[in-house]
Amino acid sequence: MENSSADIKLIIMLSDGVPAHKIDDSDMYVPPVSVKDTSNAVRKITSRGTKIVAIALDEVGEDDCYRMLREMYSAVVSCTDLTKLTG
Repeated sequence: MENSSADIKLIIMLSDGVPAHKIDDSDMYVPPVSVKDTSNAVRKITSRGTKIVAIALDEVGEDDCYRMLREMYSAVVSCTDLTKLTG
């Protein structure tokens, strides 16, 4: 925030699903914990004045990613064709 002179601060987040990864041989960071952590981070960032738009990268005819991202972000765009993303 201190290093930007922009009036409007925006984060564009591209995703193909919820946050999930392996921590070590026995632990996984997966929903619902990862979704709650991300939701809390999004709330903190947006409360400071930065807007976040999430872009759900789904396959044609699918909306799983979009539905999952709606649990974490208030502004979500569905994209099933990367060639049309910038349009």
